[in-house]
Amino acid sequence: MATANLSGVSQHTLPIQNTTNGEDCINLAVNFIQAKTGNPPANADHVYDFMQHIDGFPHPNSTMTDNTGGTLPTPSPRPIAENLQGWGDVSPQDLNSMHNIFNHIEEEDQRLAYDHFFRERGRAPRVQEFSEFLLTFEGQLYLENKKSQKTLNQNLQAMRQLKQMLRLLDSQNQALGERNDQYKRERDNLQSEIRNLEGTICNIQHQKEDLQLKFNSLERKHDQHLTELEDERKDKQHLQHRCEELQADRQVFKHRCEELQADRQALQNTVISQTDTITHFSQTVAHLESMTEQHSTTITAIQQQNQRQQYAILILAALLFAVVCLQFFSQGSNPLSAS
Repeated sequence: MATANLSGVSQHTLPIQNTTNGEDCINLAVNFIQAKTGNPPANADHVYDFMQHIDGFPHPNSTMTDNTGGTLPTPSPRPIAENLQGWGDVSPQDLNSMHNIFNHIEEEDQRLAYDHFFRERGRAPRVQEFSEFLLTFEGQLYLENKKSQKTLNQNLQAMRQLKQMLRLLDSQNQALGERNDQYKRERDNLQSEIRNLEGTICNIQHQKEDLQLKFNSLERKHDQHLTELEDERKDKQHLQHRCEELQADRQVFKHRCEELQADRQALQNTVISQTDTITHFSQTVAHLESMTEQHSTTITAIQQQNQRQQYAILILAALLFAVVCLQFFSQGSNPLSAS
């Protein structure tokens, strides 16, 4: 069935809209709802919604005020062609074509064209002009239908695209939901790892504090050891100087021994009985020299060795002095004996 754009139809509401008394309108609405449904309105919103619906409801028959001043109802239920005037003015040649027109076009479309004709011209049409108007109207309906069909197809295509986009969006939303759930799980895992790391950091901080205390203690011990090593180094230097002094004394003693050896050789003929003793003392001196060289790195050993060397030197010096004295005494006694 053909359709037409009825946007030009003037709309008239029921007389209830023009009632000046608001209570009368409400009473009419309440009575109508109760008469129609058998029950009173549910609440005030029910009555208000009904009144809003009535206010926007169009009148089924148009009213023309410019020409007729009234409403011309569409003939019903008789066919439109039977109610038209002017059939006697139609020529026999046009009669068949008019019957074909009215038989070809549906009755509902004829009624719609009849209403449009009356709205446009403000009077009932005659058969000749209505047949021409009906053909023109049918062509307009056809063009409007084609345009509407094209628009409908475009809308359907757009709807299919929208549905496809909606399905795509649904799949994307589902994927995003799954990804969001995955991100939430990852966030929970990261938060758990962060808590574990915070605990680990706290433990490391405590360990760092303990290690700092140990490091401070070791640093104090290190400083103490450095001080002790410095003292030992000074003691070692002092002992080294002492050893050098002893070495110098030993060199002096060696020179003195050489001089004494020369004197001993000169006096060998007179002190043969003391040769073994001098040889023994020479071996003792050599032994003391080797002991001094072996224990030069040990402070206590060096001190003890130095003491032994000093004792040995003193004894040797005493013995040498005794030998010299004996030699002198012997030389002094020999002249006396000779005399």
